[in-house]
Amino acid sequence: MKINAIHYRTYGKLNDYTLTLDEGINTIYGGNEAGKTTIFNSIRSLLYGFSPANRERHPYVNWTREEIDFEGSITVDGTPFRVMRQLKSSPKLTILDEVNGTVENKRNDSLPWVADITDSLYESIYHLTAEVLIDLETSSWERIQERLIFNYGMDYLNKSSDVVQAMTQELNGIWRPDRRGTPKLAQIEQRLRELTRTRIEGEQQYDNLKGLFENVEVLAQQIQRIDQQRKWCIATAQELNKLLPVKQKHEKIEMLKREQQHLTLYEKIPEDYLVKYHQLKERLQEITAEREVLGNECETLEREKTVFNAEEVQILANAAALEKASDTLQHYELAEQQLHELSAALSMKTEQLERELGNLFEAPYQEAYETVKQMNPVALKTALYRYFDMKQKDEQIRAAAWSLALGKKRRYGILMVASLVGIAIGWRFPDFRALAWLSMAAFGIAIGGMLQRQRKNQPTDDELTTVAANIEAMFMPLKLPDYFWTDTSLIFVGRIEQAAGLIFESDKLSARIEAEKEKRAALETVMRRALTGGSGNDMPVILTLQMTLQKLKALSKAQYENERLQDKLLTLKTRCHEFDDKIAALNEQLSEIELKFLNLGMGNLDEGIAIFERDQSIGKRISIFEEELLSDIALYDSFKHYENPELINERYIEELEELREELEETRQKAVSEKSASEAEIEAIKAAVKFDELDSEHQMLTAEREALTARRDQLMIMMEVLKYADDKFRRENQPDILNRVSQLMAEMTLGKYQKVLISESFDLQFLVDDEVMPISKAFSKGTLNQLFLAFRLAVIEMINRDKPPLPIVLDEAFVNWDDRRLAATYKVLEDFATRHQLFILTCHEPKHPYHLVRLPEETSS
Repeated sequence: MKINAIHYRTYGKLNDYTLTLDEGINTIYGGNEAGKTTIFNSIRSLLYGFSPANRERHPYVNWTREEIDFEGSITVDGTPFRVMRQLKSSPKLTILDEVNGTVENKRNDSLPWVADITDSLYESIYHLTAEVLIDLETSSWERIQERLIFNYGMDYLNKSSDVVQAMTQELNGIWRPDRRGTPKLAQIEQRLRELTRTRIEGEQQYDNLKGLFENVEVLAQQIQRIDQQRKWCIATAQELNKLLPVKQKHEKIEMLKREQQHLTLYEKIPEDYLVKYHQLKERLQEITAEREVLGNECETLEREKTVFNAEEVQILANAAALEKASDTLQHYELAEQQLHELSAALSMKTEQLERELGNLFEAPYQEAYETVKQMNPVALKTALYRYFDMKQKDEQIRAAAWSLALGKKRRYGILMVASLVGIAIGWRFPDFRALAWLSMAAFGIAIGGMLQRQRKNQPTDDELTTVAANIEAMFMPLKLPDYFWTDTSLIFVGRIEQAAGLIFESDKLSARIEAEKEKRAALETVMRRALTGGSGNDMPVILTLQMTLQKLKALSKAQYENERLQDKLLTLKTRCHEFDDKIAALNEQLSEIELKFLNLGMGNLDEGIAIFERDQSIGKRISIFEEELLSDIALYDSFKHYENPELINERYIEELEELREELEETRQKAVSEKSASEAEIEAIKAAVKFDELDSEHQMLTAEREALTARRDQLMIMMEVLKYADDKFRRENQPDILNRVSQLMAEMTLGKYQKVLISESFDLQFLVDDEVMPISKAFSKGTLNQLFLAFRLAVIEMINRDKPPLPIVLDEAFVNWDDRRLAATYKVLEDFATRHQLFILTCHEPKHPYHLVRLPEETSS
């Protein structure tokens, strides 16, 4: 079995804390009061349940939550399980198989895998604490030998010799085979014989009691019958007293129902019909009065409406066109104003253009106007740019050619001079004759270069003439001023562009004036049509339209007032129709209700209403009685299902009371006679006391049987214990001592080679090939190591065919030095392959393995 983890929801000071464990050695490290002892107790509780199983007495119940709730994750033979334990009002255990999903619920039982090892055995053997080791240090050597040799660390058991001795003492107190002394069984046998003799003597006196017993039995039966009759009388009278008011109310209801007339017709009329009838009549009168008021209002509104003549009707019919004409009138006035403004602007542009063309050309205005209008200023400017550019290029080319010619002549002149110098040097000095030939060649090249003609690249005069002719053609028949051909700043062309712009603006203004005139004419046509309906009229349009619009305004106001009155009139008529519908509906409802009352009164409405009121009053009284009956529905059901309702009357109740009194007198007589017979019987019994004799005889008989069973059990147990103890010592003690020797040698690094027991059962040890008693061989640390070796050997013996349970060592290595501690951990590593080990310590662990550090504060 391996514990994988424990989750504490609440266990002592451990709240909402999870302890994760390894399958081998686990070192749990924490300071004082960190929860180490709590963890061991939780492991024991996980395996064996809570002890004590009462949350008021359990020391680890959380004071705040007043409960214990934790769970463990374990593995048994490779199968994972979850074990959940709770201690609230009662202990609870839940085991979940995480592979199969099965759930087993129990109370405070041990886990099924630890049933072969008791909780006391587990706590004594598998749990080694510092307190146990300290107790060894303060014990005598004889006490240490006794704990080690005879019990092998199992201090929860007594020695077999002590047990046999105690059993022998107990057996001698119960029974002795030699018949000596006065054991308990002999005393009991003697007392039983005395009781038997006393009873035989007393039974002879009991023959006289048989007649008395029979008389008492008869009287008791008679009293029982009387009691039953009395109970029946009382119960029946009580029931009838309860049912009598119910019967009286029921009879009253039946009588009232007989007083109702025409019940069949009345029941067909709902209870609220009479109230509804009066309400409908009142409502009909109110609505009729309101309808008359609305009719008078409608007549008043009809009289307030205005009547129009034919001309006013025509104006109102043409209101949309007149409204449109009103907008048109505004547009007409704006068009007139716009036309005056455009004419003035055109006049100013024309005067400016005449001045500008007169300054540019000495020609008539119209001729200059037409020429400039047809001219393209952009083309003119492009042609002038080309003309001036060609002139500039011609001048630049001429200057560049002249400069190039001068440079070439200068270079060729220098070459000629150098050639002549070279020729002179070559002819003067024979060694430089080759230089003379080269110089002659260079001189020839210089002569040829000087005589070469410059190529002509400038444009011809014909091209300039052609461009100028094209420009003059643009101004035909006008004559250009002389400064035009030298005006490189293009001032003249700019003035031409201004003049062209003025001509464009003048033409644009003229077009706008014509458009405004057409627009004004169209607006005038629209106004005439609005006034005359399309026919011609010689009156001034604007004056006629203004007068018509004033009439339309007054007529529109009157028409609006008529429409308002008409809407109000329609609303009133609608309400009148609604009132008419309501009056018709009310009359229909009244007719339906009156028909019901007419049927009830056999054709007389008032009589029908009177019958309905009388029957309704009786019905209310009946309802009151029925509500009183239904207030106790169980009592009413009892009355309806009573077998003999005719017996529910006061006379029969009085008869039952008389019968009860007679039975009471008869019972008192029987009780008195029975008491006298019982007193006589008790007087006879007091002399003999058979009950005491029988009670003591039964008690002694039971005690004799229990002592006999205990005697037989002790005799068998003594024989079995002697046999088992002898067999155990012969078969197991050598194996355990050999295993203890092996473990001790490993933990002490070979110093203590073997553990021995002398013939007188004294503990001895082989140290350096010398046999020494325990009192000379051991220090405190070595004694602790020997005790651990015995514990481990006993655990191996116990676990030969049982599940390997976890081993807990709580501060067990306080007296170990480093070398022996390391050797001990090697032994524990071997045990960790079969058992899960928990080492609890408050010291920094030197061999941590799987280390769990407890937090300083584990409580929430």
